[in-house]
Amino acid sequence: MTKLHNDLLRDIGTLARTIHYLHDLHFKELALQRGQFIFLTRICENTGINQNDLSLLLKVDKSTTAKAVQKLTAAGYINRQRSSEDQRHWQLFPTEKLSCSTIKSSLKKTPACSCVCKILQRQNAKN
Repeated sequence: MTKLHNDLLRDIGTLARTIHYLHDLHFKELALQRGQFIFLTRICENTGINQNDLSLLLKVDKSTTAKAVQKLTAAGYINRQRSSEDQRHWQLFPTEKLSCSTIKSSLKKTPACSCVCKILQRQNAKN
């Protein structure tokens, strides 16, 4: 049972790295740096989210979120606006430069599904 469990965890890790790699390749065409698509996707899904909630949603450190938001703002992909409810918070909004529909259609084009199927087929063949 332990070997099966370890193999499954190894396959999950492989899958995660592969999906991340494929997304990076695809979003390179949009001039996005490594990992920025995750932040953009969540901002599009949760328009007006603040940086703290974005950090919690992505399970990343607040400083990582702050750096990503700075880069995305400088590149013109998102706008920051002071929250009307709490002046200490910045709300994040996507700009017209890269619309949410572009992000969603880009995610659909990545071949992650075929990768998942291959790994699951390999796992079934081992059993």
